[in-house]
Amino acid sequence: MIFAENVETTFSQDDLMLISEWAGNAEVLAIMLSAAKKDYVKKRHNYTISQIAKGAKMGKWKTYVGKPRKEVVRNTEEELIEALFQYYRKQEDKPKTFREATEAWFDYKVNNQNRSVNSINAYRDRLKRFLPEAFWERKVQDVSEDEIEQLFVKQTRELHPRPDALRKSLQYVRAVFKFAVKRKWCLSNPTLTVELSDLYAFCNLTQKSNEEKAFTTKEIQLLKEDALQNRNNPRALMSLLAAETGMRCAELSALRWEDINDDFIHIHRQQVIEHNGKGNRKVYEVQYTKDERQHPHNGRWFPITDEIAEILELAKALDGNSIYVFHSNNQWINKDGYAQYLKKHCRKLGISTTNNHAFRMALNSRMIDEGYEPRTRALLLGHSIETNERHYSFSDKRTLSTIRERMVNKKESPTA
Repeated sequence: MIFAENVETTFSQDDLMLISEWAGNAEVLAIMLSAAKKDYVKKRHNYTISQIAKGAKMGKWKTYVGKPRKEVVRNTEEELIEALFQYYRKQEDKPKTFREATEAWFDYKVNNQNRSVNSINAYRDRLKRFLPEAFWERKVQDVSEDEIEQLFVKQTRELHPRPDALRKSLQYVRAVFKFAVKRKWCLSNPTLTVELSDLYAFCNLTQKSNEEKAFTTKEIQLLKEDALQNRNNPRALMSLLAAETGMRCAELSALRWEDINDDFIHIHRQQVIEHNGKGNRKVYEVQYTKDERQHPHNGRWFPITDEIAEILELAKALDGNSIYVFHSNNQWINKDGYAQYLKKHCRKLGISTTNNHAFRMALNSRMIDEGYEPRTRALLLGHSIETNERHYSFSDKRTLSTIRERMVNKKESPTA
């Protein structure tokens, strides 16, 4: 049977034996064929199928296909399923462009691997920045290993991406072709011979100095004094708490009073802003922090010090009443709004580093100086020990100056 050879079904061996037994019964066979087609369409169709309740088309069935979407209307649900079945069969039979394969991969990441809209937008932006427009229209089945290797050499020479950006670009392109192989749109993955070690010489290898990544002790003091002068602004109080706890912007915005007890702050939720690419955005709260999205573990706990207790008292004095610690007109603070506030006040104070992440870096550095172990620092900041040691711990010029002073003083001190 042609259908059985070309269409994925969920039939077991017992099902197939039953079909064979009933092959002479056209009615039963039609029911089985209809069920298989519905299953086929269900696996591929993301739009809602519904019956029209009013208007000139009342009683008919409709849905949408394609990007940009196109309405499909049929008299019955069965006719609509048949139309969708034929549509997807034709789609799968024709050669796929890299653009089509990429969009299909994005849909798979959302529907099968629970990736967020923001993650998909980040994937798309990365690929659009790295790949030339002409490549997006190439048929994936026609792309060779030589073409991919030459493409990466050419783009790396012209764009001079940072090494991490180059790695991500290759990672995403490789994933699209891996997905295309899985879908049988091409026979092999042409990216497997790309060697990043051959390309790093063309990358932008300049790095921010460690002083540019974290606020200095003096800068934090300036920010604290400025925040206290603006204590009626919840964003100012958010910066004060960030300096003491290293909390992320999204965690500060979502902090509730119920998350605070006598001794600890329970940091286990964050504000999420999804951009759909059409100027619209969706703001909501989730019950996990950035490092927990795929492996939730009930967040982390941060001890309430005297300094933190004073900040919380200032937050209680804000006008209005809200379940959130930081609020304006009883509404929680948008994390992007807080980030803009901090950037503006950093520039006003002459501070070149302007992001909230610099509080996290500074807190980690301070805790190193105070003798806290890597495991403790990672526990309080909310990431792995490896991440802490690789990205948060550093010896900058300030630290080297302190080391030199200690060594010189030791050398000059009188012996016993």
